[in-house]
Parts: sequence; structure tokens; C-alpha cells
Amino acid sequence: MNRILVVEDEVSFSDPLSYLLSKEGYEVAVAETGPEALAGVDVCRALRTKSNVPVIMLTAKDSEIDKVVGLEIGADDYVTKPYSSRELLARIKAVLRRLAEPEELLPMTLEAGPVR
Repeated sequence: MNRILVVEDEVSFSDPLSYLLSKEGYEVAVAETGPEALAGVDVCRALRTKSNVPVIMLTAKDSEIDKVVGLEIGADDYVTKPYSSRELLARIKAVLRRLAEPEELLPMTLEAGPVR
């Protein structure tokens, strides 16, 4: 079973999200404050120094610069509020699918017609 950490200080957001994820078969833990899971975007930066655990940022910050910074510091995906539950679940499954692909089975070079 995959585990998901939800870092959200508003219970009105974390409760429905954790319910949705639990219903889909994920084990969910909720951290209500930044210090519980480090602080702000530093969470992702700190995780990347030690782990390749998938990170999806789900945030109300929707400017282009926020998205770019989130992805550049190591997020695998960036979803803005309000969000579609179906889209979020699809993005989670996609990130987990990529994580599950053993690297030794992936070809070193891909070719499609004249493109290599």
C-alpha cells in the first residue's frame, strides 16, 4: 500500500482530501503545520537531498513563477486549488507508475523514425 503525506493547515481541506485518498486505497498521514513536515518549499528541497520520494505540490499559489519554482526545487508535479479530484488521483497514479518502473527495463536510447 502506498503512503501519502498531506501537509495542510486547514482541516476543511485536509479532511476531504485524506478521505478521498483513503477511499482510493492509500495510507494517509496528515501534518497540520509546516514544522511537522519541515517548512514551506523547504520540504521538497530537503527531501530531494535524501530521497526520490514522489512529491506533488497541491497549493493555492497559481502564478507561473510559483509553479516553476516548485518544479525546479524537485516537485514531480504541481496542482493548483481548486482542483479536480479525478485529475489529482490520475496525477498521483502517474507519478507512482513512473516510480514503479524499474530502470533496468527502460531502454537507454529511444528511437521513433528519424528521432533518436
